[in-house]
Amino acid sequence: MRASVGLSRWTVLATIAAGLVVTHCNKRLDEGSEAAAMTSASAAPSSTCTSTEYAKCESPAVQTVLKWFSATTPGEKAAMLYRPDANKAEFLDHTGMVFPQHVTVNMDGCGSRPMDGACQVILDKNEEGLDFVWLRITPNGACDACGAYRVDWKGTYVVNPMAMAAFQASMPTKPIVWRMNAKLDTYFNYEFLGQQASYYSFRVSDPRAPQKRLWTYAKKGTVDAEAMFQALSDGKESEVTVSIAYPVSRRSNEITKLVAYYGPGYLQTSREIADTTSDAGVR
Repeated sequence: MRASVGLSRWTVLATIAAGLVVTHCNKRLDEGSEAAAMTSASAAPSSTCTSTEYAKCESPAVQTVLKWFSATTPGEKAAMLYRPDANKAEFLDHTGMVFPQHVTVNMDGCGSRPMDGACQVILDKNEEGLDFVWLRITPNGACDACGAYRVDWKGTYVVNPMAMAAFQASMPTKPIVWRMNAKLDTYFNYEFLGQQASYYSFRVSDPRAPQKRLWTYAKKGTVDAEAMFQALSDGKESEVTVSIAYPVSRRSNEITKLVAYYGPGYLQTSREIADTTSDAGVR
């Protein structure tokens, strides 16, 4: 199921996984074992809990989500962010973001689909139509007690740096990270006209403005290009997180080049965070 969220600048588009379980965390984990930890689970009570009574919920993952929605200030929510060192300042810049203040969630806890150490808490009912929240194990395996979960707000709310219209108007040649829908394509034009033997063509769009399509071209034989090609080789449109930029010649506002492929889905990855917090010029 997919849902559009009535949040002034945000749209959430994702597929909800079936077979819900609760994930417990009872030992320190290094980053490489996060995904494995997410598959260690036990059954949870078959009931629901609301944001006004989160302390009664048995699942630490559910408690985290309900605490998130019961928070009344941006600062309270910022303290619950995944990788606050990399996300807090940007999150606080988005103070116009409206969060539903009352939700009902599944006591079943987290979805059974682990991805990069993440799990989903499914929302049964809320004021804005949001379907779920992505949770992450705390960074660097700092899991000292159950409930050590953080909210991946960029993955949950599909956070992009600007409107697609602004991106096309400014045509930046420095790379920018986007959470996009992408599909393998056969269109080659402008700087990449006749370059089928050397480049892959991908049609990409912002989930919030799918009618504004771009094409991004990836050099065949490079690690990122081949990884993105493999992920999209079935010809279906899929969710991806990428870094793209315009060629220096900037002949068309629909033609971009791939700088980095961070993986399928909208979750933050360690590589994305490293790129956007370094001096590499990625934002």
